[in-house]
Amino acid sequence: MMIRMHTSALAFSLVLLASPSLANNLIGKTIPPYPSGWQEEGGACLLNCNYSLGVLIKAQQRLLYLGKNSPQSTASDPRWQVLDTMPYPEPPEGYELVYSACEHQGIPDPSLIALVKIADDEWLDQVRFAYKANINKGRFETISTQGVRCQNIGWGL
Repeated sequence: MMIRMHTSALAFSLVLLASPSLANNLIGKTIPPYPSGWQEEGGACLLNCNYSLGVLIKAQQRLLYLGKNSPQSTASDPRWQVLDTMPYPEPPEGYELVYSACEHQGIPDPSLIALVKIADDEWLDQVRFAYKANINKGRFETISTQGVRCQNIGWGL
């Protein structure tokens, strides 16, 4: 069991290091336009859409970004100044990455990102790791998993 956990941790660390050059090159840039071959896969508004937590994808590679509403942005054409990025952690079997649908200590917090174990429950509270898109600091931060749970969007369907 201990060897498997170390192997999983190593594999997860390698995934996080998968695209450091793109991640570093995006910080400070305004998107869209996106880097060649990349497109928006999804995202969520934070603080009345003054900030965004977004996902970019190219082939099988994903990247999370924290963006601030750009002065060039309009309601029909939102643009984001990228404050921080991190590789999208690919979930191991039986887990999924959830963002904008989590809470901490019972308080909804759309800036949370968590890797949770899939279950047939309304709330997923077996959290392997959690991050927060810290708007005040303009970066992603690792946080304790204690008190974090995420809504199972597909529950009951």
